[in-house]
Amino acid sequence: MGQGQSVAPDVLRHGVGYSDEHVEAFKKDPIITMGQAQMKVSSDKWEELKKAWKVMTGYDDVNEGGILMSHPGLNVLLGYIFCAHNQTLKASLLERLVSGEFSMDDIAEKIAEDDSVNGRRTLAIAQEIVTVFGSIFDVDGDKQLTWEEFVVGVVLLTAGTTQEKSDAIFRSIDTDGDGVLSLTELKQFAEVSLGAAIATMRMSQSRLRISLGTQEITHDADKEVLKGRVWDEVARLLAEADTNHDFELSRDEYQKWVSNRLKKHTAAQSPFIPEVVWRQEEEAAAAASAAQ
Repeated sequence: MGQGQSVAPDVLRHGVGYSDEHVEAFKKDPIITMGQAQMKVSSDKWEELKKAWKVMTGYDDVNEGGILMSHPGLNVLLGYIFCAHNQTLKASLLERLVSGEFSMDDIAEKIAEDDSVNGRRTLAIAQEIVTVFGSIFDVDGDKQLTWEEFVVGVVLLTAGTTQEKSDAIFRSIDTDGDGVLSLTELKQFAEVSLGAAIATMRMSQSRLRISLGTQEITHDADKEVLKGRVWDEVARLLAEADTNHDFELSRDEYQKWVSNRLKKHTAAQSPFIPEVVWRQEEEAAAAASAAQ
């Protein structure tokens, strides 16, 4: 084991559990392969990811060692890929890791000791997001990452197409791996997504409101109120996307719904379309509008 595994404290993982069928589906039919991932980024970016991985594991060979999914430093790095709420802090943290100034355990210690709003927010978001989307990275389900799992996951979520990203999200919601999203899976996903948002507000001591779909939620909302909000959003999703009215969503139904939301610039209003899917397209649309 590398340094990142041997000395890393564990973080309690809770929320979504994936079936053996789900894991097998990811392994047999990857969204992108290692070769495709390398073609999606520049050679400089690939080397940067290699250097970061070597620092994280403590090995000079990228094919040796691994990192526990429960390592808090890794949770933060992967969490940033999804939420990207503070680009300046993100860049600083990654630069220090790659330069060798910080080790993975330094990052974990820094976060644990960080009393700032950003520190608490980062930890809260990272813990919940890695719980929800861990299968995008941990393809074989052994709760630790290899170099291939790490780099393919990072490239998929930072340089993948909208369809590739939405496919990854679909597979993450589809915890039993049967190829459809059931009411239970949709409810579970919405609950964990909402839990991440609530945890973020509480850990950052924020009194601001957040949006779940079209509704506003406060950090001190009653559990029964939250439960009702979750079912409201599940019902809204089915009303818009379930074209054959069977109370579950196929991959095609989900992806067409995501595409329609993106075209209407309303993707950010749904808890079923994480920021990693719509952020790049929204930024491109904003840039094009500003250039006119």
